[in-house]
Amino acid sequence: MNPPVLVTGGAGYIDSHVVLALRDCGWPVVVLDNLLTGLAEAVPADVPLVCGSTANGALVRCTLRQRAIGAVTHLAGSLVVGKSVTWPLA
Repeated sequence: MNPPVLVTGGAGYIDSHVVLALRDCGWPVVVLDNLLTGLAEAVPADVPLVCGSTANGALVRCTLRQRAIGAVTHLAGSLVVGKSVTWPLA
């Protein structure tokens, strides 16, 4: 059996399609999303959703350890291009 893949930002529009594609290929998936721009409803019911920020190191480490994550697809980011250019580290 494949180890779970953590998809950060997995409740976003494009990201949720990545979640579906991974799941449909037989990969177990866990989503980490702060839901600022994503929707919990975009995450399939059979996919665990961890609500929180990728900036929360303790949460990320705990999720990686407790869910036995084998790979990470980092898709979390700002939806607003201007804001991400003005404040790239945010």
